[in-house]
Amino acid sequence: MVDKIAEQDYINAVMAKLPEVKAQKVHVLKNGDNLWNLAKKELNKKDASNQEISNYMLLIAKLNKLNTIEKMNNLKINDKIYLPGNAVKVDNIQQLSASEKTVNALINVLKNDKTLSVKKADLDLPNVDLYHVFKQNPKYANNYFLKENNLYSFKVDKKSGKISSLIVNDNEKRVHKLWFDYIIHANGNINDGQFSSKLVEKLSQEQTKQLFGETEKLFNQYKKSK
Repeated sequence: MVDKIAEQDYINAVMAKLPEVKAQKVHVLKNGDNLWNLAKKELNKKDASNQEISNYMLLIAKLNKLNTIEKMNNLKINDKIYLPGNAVKVDNIQQLSASEKTVNALINVLKNDKTLSVKKADLDLPNVDLYHVFKQNPKYANNYFLKENNLYSFKVDKKSGKISSLIVNDNEKRVHKLWFDYIIHANGNINDGQFSSKLVEKLSQEQTKQLFGETEKLFNQYKKSK
């Protein structure tokens, strides 16, 4: 299950980096067709690397809204697949940074974990309210673990009621021992948690929309429960 989640995180991240393309032609799947073979054929490049083919495969999947492993593996003969028509350059997709891995892992949890809950922090901040998102701990039964652990936190502007930023720790390791690791802003900027003026990364519009959209869903559920 862990490997499957990690694979989906990777797919989410690469898809977010791939360009938006419009369908130019339709291919009806026949016996022996799969996304990999279609991508290799569409690239039409003798020396195409496995990474290029993989990226192009995900480009086709993105175009057809096949955004999960299950959807990609559930194609059948006579299904219609939309193709870009002209080869799109995909060999310059960079490796994922630590912050991008963190963001995509967080998006995956937000979309799939139904145990998440929101609690308002008991802090009187001047311009924002602070909220924490908690995740149920499956190991709680042995009494050696907390029932809930903090997944991340977010700030809401008191005047507009909009989510202004998220406070997140690195998915794989703590960057700062005594501080949180990333401040993710609604404009897509990721700043260092300790040195808040230091820009770490700039998220794509798609990643930003997904991350803040999923957080807003949780926040709306919290408001309805009050």
